[in-house]
Amino acid sequence: MNKILVKIIVVEADVCLMESDSRGHLLIAVLCFLTIQQNGLNEIDLRRLLADEHALLPMGIRRNYRNLPFDYCAECYGHTNPQILPIRWYYIINRIGHLLIAIDSDDNHFLIPAACQRIIRKKFLTKPVHLEHFQKLLTSFYSTKEKL
Repeated sequence: MNKILVKIIVVEADVCLMESDSRGHLLIAVLCFLTIQQNGLNEIDLRRLLADEHALLPMGIRRNYRNLPFDYCAECYGHTNPQILPIRWYYIINRIGHLLIAIDSDDNHFLIPAACQRIIRKKFLTKPVHLEHFQKLLTSFYSTKEKL
């Protein structure tokens, strides 16, 4: 079997495991943001994007996983620029770190490989409403960021 095909199968299996994880909503959201944002995102931006955990996933994706006990956290880290709690970020990095490509170690700027992006698009972003949801979150984030 082709090595690339084996890697794709392993990533697909890993994504299926992420869906059933109690913090799967965070993992799915990070991978969707990194798929949509072709130039990647840095750690601080990702942590700020993840601050409002209840709003991360579009309703259609949440409905698909309504029987899974996602562990939403209402607490944020920081007052002026809320971020996801450091312990939750630590979990994300440890869980999907093998998929991330760090392109700038100074500010932890991350990308995901094209093969992984294809899997995420196929699994979570095929419906226009799902893609639009993440694009709106990114647009809102960047418009807020420019005001600061």
